[in-house]
Amino acid sequence: MLLMLDCSVIIENVSDKLSKLLYPVIIKQSERRVIGKEKEVELDGRMVPISSEFKLLITAVTSKPDFGPEISSYLILVNFELTEAAFDAQMMSIIMQEIETNLEAKQRRVKKEALDYIEEIRATEVRVLKMLSGYKNSSEMLENENLIEQLQGSQQMQERIGLKLKEIA
Repeated sequence: MLLMLDCSVIIENVSDKLSKLLYPVIIKQSERRVIGKEKEVELDGRMVPISSEFKLLITAVTSKPDFGPEISSYLILVNFELTEAAFDAQMMSIIMQEIETNLEAKQRRVKKEALDYIEEIRATEVRVLKMLSGYKNSSEMLENENLIEQLQGSQQMQERIGLKLKEIA
């Protein structure tokens, strides 16, 4: 008999009524033999050995079976019913979570790039201001190609930062 083996037994498609023969197995009414350490259960008037590792699994026809309070208190009921709407909702939740994670990562990356550009512009502004401070008149400034290149580079950088900041918003 399966009760003696260390295994699980599945009884499928049970209605709301369980056979009273299963009650001792479900509520694990067991007695110890005087000789030995095996447990026994009374089934249909006779004592049958039962393994401590034996598990009885029951699947019901209905999603909420009513086995009565004397048995239900010994059972763990798990509802595996899955509707199409519930499945769609779960899948949508998983997809949205993935999208949000990707968007957050992209937003962090873009913010870091924008901050890097801002630091680069500040450094360029400091270099340009130092170059400008060395000139006494504007004609000397206009002749310095290095200064003009620095100013143009600073302007291009500001345009790139503007685009990155628009991406963030």
